[in-house]
Amino acid sequence: MNVVFCQPDFFIYLGQAHLAADVRAARDDLGPVVRRRSFAHLAAKIDEATAQRLADSGCAGVTIGVETGDETVRRELLNKPLSNRDIIAAVQRLHRRGIRVQTDIIFGLPGRGIDAALQSYRFVNELCSDFGWSSLFNPYPGTTIERTVQTSVADKTSCWSYRTRELPASYFDDTFLMFPHRREIINLHRLFALAVRLRWSEKSVRRLIALPLDPLYRVVRAVTFYLSIRRIKRLPWPAFLAEAAQVGASALCFRRQSGISR
Repeated sequence: MNVVFCQPDFFIYLGQAHLAADVRAARDDLGPVVRRRSFAHLAAKIDEATAQRLADSGCAGVTIGVETGDETVRRELLNKPLSNRDIIAAVQRLHRRGIRVQTDIIFGLPGRGIDAALQSYRFVNELCSDFGWSSLFNPYPGTTIERTVQTSVADKTSCWSYRTRELPASYFDDTFLMFPHRREIINLHRLFALAVRLRWSEKSVRRLIALPLDPLYRVVRAVTFYLSIRRIKRLPWPAFLAEAAQVGASALCFRRQSGISR
């Protein structure tokens, strides 16, 4: 065994003593060859001591749920009291220790248009993110943010509406909402990982997402997304190909069972 993926991020929140114990347990139980991958969604928790302990554990990468480049929207709409300054500081602390950073963005948030989407892209580029991960906003029934969407839909001046009431097979593929500049925002999502990796200028991205190349961009997203995952997880090719095949087979099975044609 040479790689362990830790999906839960709660061990970071438990304090320095618990994190130190977690590091010792990883070394004692699994040996020095293990490379840890942890997921942290509160960048404010990643102070200098936490970043160092993550590095000492052999952590390969950390994911930070940035969600949007607008900290006011992040705080008020998503109820996530995380400032851009906190995120910038956390990324810098991790990078100084050789830990790669994945930044997660949600495109298509209610009331947020193409300029806001590009603001998120610009912020992620400023962070020098190692992997730009993105999804399309789909409000789950019964959540607070769904009520926000319903308010937007009820406002006839907002140009928001429901395309369908069915959740898509994956928030990577589509959103059931209709809103201004929908195609451009979805295209930005599909090009996001590649654009972040190559540090494309905002001007170039704005031009590309306006082109009617949806099928091509869908392929680009799939290829660059999985290759970026391999890079940040530092997976050897055999493990990567096996994981990609498993994910692809699961997605195909789900589509067939759901009667989804595309």
